[in-house]
Amino acid sequence: ARTIERWKQRLPNYSIFFHDDEAVARLTGQEWSEFPNLHRALKCVLLKGAMLSDVWRMLLLFKYGGVYTDVDNWPLDGFDEKTIRHDLSFSVWEEGKYG
Repeated sequence: ARTIERWKQRLPNYSIFFHDDEAVARLTGQEWSEFPNLHRALKCVLLKGAMLSDVWRMLLLFKYGGVYTDVDNWPLDGFDEKTIRHDLSFSVWEEGKYG
């Protein structure tokens, strides 16, 4: 609960959503005209849990945008709405630096 409150404090103008396995299945099960071979490729995924989650994260950000983090990540003092670069399609914030 402390971590969630910290994210709300650091990003007050953002909404926080939690996703479960059903949400992953719904999103990856949709038709994606942008990725016509997605479902065929997902049949070849060897490690369904980890690899499927990786694909799901990319689809989630592609469709909705925003910030993705695992629930156990703690946003540092230097991270807030002003540090999120909207001119990038992907960025990593670690120890006060973009990567």
